[in-house]
Amino acid sequence: MKTICMITISSYPHDPRIRREVEELEKNGYEIDIISISFENQKEVEKYGNITAYRVAKYLPGREELIPYLVYSFLYMIKSFFKLQQLHKKRKYSLIQIHNMPDYLIFVAFIQKLLKVPLILDIHDLTLELFEEKWPGLKYKFIKRIIKKIEKISCSFADHIITVTEGCKEKLVQRGVPSNKITLILNTANIKIFKFSTRSEYQIINKNAKLIYHGTVAKRFGIHLIIDAMKFVIEKIPGSVINIYGRYDSNYKSYLNERISVLGLSENVKLNGVLDRDEVPDVIRNSDIGVVPYLNNPYMHLALPTKACEFAAIGIPIVSTYLHTMALTFGSDSISFVNSENPEEFADRIIELCLNPELRKLRVDEAYQDVSKISWEVMGKQYTDLINHLTNYN
Repeated sequence: MKTICMITISSYPHDPRIRREVEELEKNGYEIDIISISFENQKEVEKYGNITAYRVAKYLPGREELIPYLVYSFLYMIKSFFKLQQLHKKRKYSLIQIHNMPDYLIFVAFIQKLLKVPLILDIHDLTLELFEEKWPGLKYKFIKRIIKKIEKISCSFADHIITVTEGCKEKLVQRGVPSNKITLILNTANIKIFKFSTRSEYQIINKNAKLIYHGTVAKRFGIHLIIDAMKFVIEKIPGSVINIYGRYDSNYKSYLNERISVLGLSENVKLNGVLDRDEVPDVIRNSDIGVVPYLNNPYMHLALPTKACEFAAIGIPIVSTYLHTMALTFGSDSISFVNSENPEEFADRIIELCLNPELRKLRVDEAYQDVSKISWEVMGKQYTDLINHLTNYN
């Protein structure tokens, strides 16, 4: 049995992309070690069948600030480097997969590179675009040049690149990464878990509409837009509620609570905690509409939200900001797109779906057809085919 090592400044099994990949590898006969961080008092070493998590650092809540993030990432690199060397002596890894951010995390495996162990850099986020979004003060050209240079060197150091959307691949190719060095593995839904809910009929919703958002809750995800939209929604669809589930940026959550109070929406907007992964399908299935209110900016245009794929797989209609990658993935009949950061327009699209059951059915049917073509069943095979090729494992 061949053994793979993954290295990430994230938490297993909380990170859904890593969870999907390692479970796919396990299913195909691999053992997987994950060097990661711990979250919510997780054990230092924990086994899940043929998957073992080695947690070498604790989650740092303040990572949304640039300097703490950089210090934390360098300290994590040191810890993960020594853990990798310790494990590799015993395990003799066939391949090492590093998940960004940061891109330079790949250099933890420089000794394994010298030993001819294949290295994959799995790019979840493009660093330049994300840094510009999270820390808009990064306007100095020399900082951008440094970030681009690190990305270029890291990609060159890797034997292969995986990334998450067509938009990210386009950017990497524009910045000099050969297209044939990149494999696209989308963050999408497993349609065996997120099973399509066949509805016998679609009816007008003229009160008590149930909306849902789940995932990270930070400013770039635009939750304030949908909160502002709710004051218009309840005028036409009284009693409507949006349930927001996720892990919050603390400053942003304070702002959202203040906004909810000012607008008098305490009965219509619920800020909930993180859903357990087993809860997600049922919570979505019991909702009427899923929302993706991401801000309209260069970084978010690269995103293909997993939540949108999950909404589509289960069969609830989606209202989303118009995003470049979303539009490449879903047809114009599949999603009710909003073309601006205008809360009233968001509300209009939600109200339109509530009052027009035929439109809801069209959106659901078309989106399901789209997501079926890129489901995790499809992506998982592409992923394991790549791993098998790089490890010569048949």
